[in-house]
Amino acid sequence: MTQKRARESLRYLAVVGVGSVIDLAVAWGTHEIFGVPLVAAAALGYLIAHTLSYFGHEFWTFRRAESAYSTNRLGKFVIAGAVTLTVRLTLVWLSAPLDALPFGSLARLVFALGCSLVVGFAINRILVFGAHKRP
Repeated sequence: MTQKRARESLRYLAVVGVGSVIDLAVAWGTHEIFGVPLVAAAALGYLIAHTLSYFGHEFWTFRRAESAYSTNRLGKFVIAGAVTLTVRLTLVWLSAPLDALPFGSLARLVFALGCSLVVGFAINRILVFGAHKRP
């Protein structure tokens, strides 16, 4: 791995880490404090964190000399986000039996977040921020 790729990977992990904390805090807090159903709360947390992550990735993670707002990349990011969100919400819904555990709702959110991170990384790295696909 080149030094540039290593730095890019660390920046990616930082954006994902901050985004994950925001995502979980919004989702779990909305569910626990306001009684919003877990699937809806997971969607809200994801949408907020995903929006913030776009700007983190565009201007920091995958920055280039030509980094700037791009309707094309944003559109691809939204499509990638929709796929990732579908995976996330499906996993939150399927993991309902975990509710029986202490902190079951948090376990469901963490499980779904972890699995959907893999999907989101692959789609965003290849489709949205791929080195040869930059307009």
